[in-house]
This record gives sequence, structure tokens and C-alpha cells, in this order.
Amino acid sequence: MPKLGPSPGFKDLRWLRPVFAGDSITYFVTFLAAKDLESRPGWRINTIRCEGENQDGEPVIRFKSKVLEFP
Repeated sequence: MPKLGPSPGFKDLRWLRPVFAGDSITYFVTFLAAKDLESRPGWRINTIRCEGENQDGEPVIRFKSKVLEFP
């Protein structure tokens, strides 16, 4: 399991449906790409797609994010 650090940000945030108090959200993460950081050997910045579905299996949120991975 990689050691993950902070996220330098996200983009393309989409709220696809309203989320209400009492809803249960299931969260999925899909790995999209990785880039080595030249300034820090062994470190990478990963691009991931994050998605959430409500208890009825309907998508409610989607966005792309970056996250640091370190040794």
C-alpha cells in the first residue's frame, strides 16, 4: 500500500444529484496516471478520479484529484 500525502488540489468537481441528511454515500477511487517528481527522488504525484454513489446506486459526485505518494 503506498504512503499517500496531501492533495495539492482537485478539478472538474461535479455534483450530479443532491445529497440529503441520512443518505449513505459509497466512495470510489480510480487511478488514472502518475508522474515522478524530479525535485524529490522516489516521490510521485498521482492523478485519480473520485466518484460517489448514494444508497440507490445513483452517482452524486465526481472529480479528479492529485495526491502525493512518497517512499
